[in-house]
Amino acid sequence: MKHSIYRFLTAAVVILALGLAGCSEEDSPTSSTPKKPTVPQASFSGPNTTSNNEFVQQAKFSSSFFNVYGEMFKSFATLPGTQNGNVWTYSETSNGLTVTVTTTLLSDGSYTWSIVMNGQYVDDDTTVTVNNWKAFEGTSSADGKTGTWRMHDYNSSTPILDMNWATNAAGVESGSMSFYEKGTIISQVDIVNNPNGSGSLTTFEKGTTALYKRMELLWNPDGTGSYKIYNEAGVVTEQGTF
Repeated sequence: MKHSIYRFLTAAVVILALGLAGCSEEDSPTSSTPKKPTVPQASFSGPNTTSNNEFVQQAKFSSSFFNVYGEMFKSFATLPGTQNGNVWTYSETSNGLTVTVTTTLLSDGSYTWSIVMNGQYVDDDTTVTVNNWKAFEGTSSADGKTGTWRMHDYNSSTPILDMNWATNAAGVESGSMSFYEKGTIISQVDIVNNPNGSGSLTTFEKGTTALYKRMELLWNPDGTGSYKIYNEAGVVTEQGTF
């Protein structure tokens, strides 16, 4: 899972940096883009507390990890780009790497997204040559509050990360991330944020035959809460409050 997280964050930083660099170079819109696509919006948060509890910190990290998805597109959405019918294209090149973001408006008002990379990509001090690598692809609703997201391994369609998020009519925001190793899910993180500030985070890990619940953390509107840690047999091995 750590490898998948690192790969995702590295790619996100590259995309964000390229988008911001392009924005500083081209800060006036062109006539080819009369309307911008709605950027996906994920706004998860962990417990509202200053507690140093390791599980609280894990919840805060995981919640912010969900939000990286939207930040990647916000940077590119500020660029002029080009529009051809219902398709928008944004592209930037830096240090031998070209990142192209393509957004397509569908008939129901939702969008499809893809990010393709070409050139030299640096991951954990290792330089990899990528050729039409569709690093990311996904969908989002017309308002950006619901969607799916997938990251692929280098130069392939093998997934290393899946993500989905949604906000229901009551304002409850829920999301899930699945991490893969060689195409097999090895862990999962589920999160729920309620309008009153309460929420939950549940993690799952690959066991002998299937995923099992590893951690469950619940928090109240005031930031207090509780956690439980489980083994593969479903037995609570640690629990506490914060």
